[in-house]
Amino acid sequence: MGKFITDEHTGLTIGIYGQRHRRYLRQNKRCLYQYLFLTVKLDAHLREIDHAANAMFAQLTKQMTATEGVTEALKAAGRMEWVRRTNSIRSRVRKIVNSERIYN
Repeated sequence: MGKFITDEHTGLTIGIYGQRHRRYLRQNKRCLYQYLFLTVKLDAHLREIDHAANAMFAQLTKQMTATEGVTEALKAAGRMEWVRRTNSIRSRVRKIVNSERIYN
């Protein structure tokens, strides 16, 4: 995904899904956010969410790519069609991950 923030206490990074979940908690689940923050569990929770979301993204992308026949042969035959289908899959998977892991 590319963008990471570093936890100032542990030095570990929190990826984009963890950052989105932090923003969601701060804006929509203030009590839970405060509890996690005050008990020093927030960063571990965000890293766990980020890891689970990335794993889910990879698994669903792999499954949908296989199901829809987006293969290396398609890539060799028609690069633009392969890119279009791959982007479509990634977009749909991102929506699923966001609804089930991030904004939940």
